Amino acid sequence: MIGVFALYITINYFTEIKKITIPVWVIHCNNLCMGVYILHEFIFLIIYHKTDLGLILGTYWLPVITLIITLSASALLTKFSLRYKIGKVLLG
Repeated sequence: MIGVFALYITINYFTEIKKITIPVWVIHCNNLCMGVYILHEFIFLIIYHKTDLGLILGTYWLPVITLIITLSASALLTKFSLRYKIGKVLLG
């Protein structure tokens, strides 16, 4: 809780007092955060429990490839679902 409060004060300091504007790409990433947070767990479960990717890649490459697949798939699914009203209600 203290860390969240410190982060809020820091961001508020730079945006309100120093008048630093936030880049557009940060705002776009912020719009995707909740959807990626929700969807990545389901994609992890599918990769680890429904596929044989662990046997194919081995113990060293499995986390790296899973991270790449999970982040890209959840970001794409979130971006796609935010185009519709139900996606905006659930994720946005």
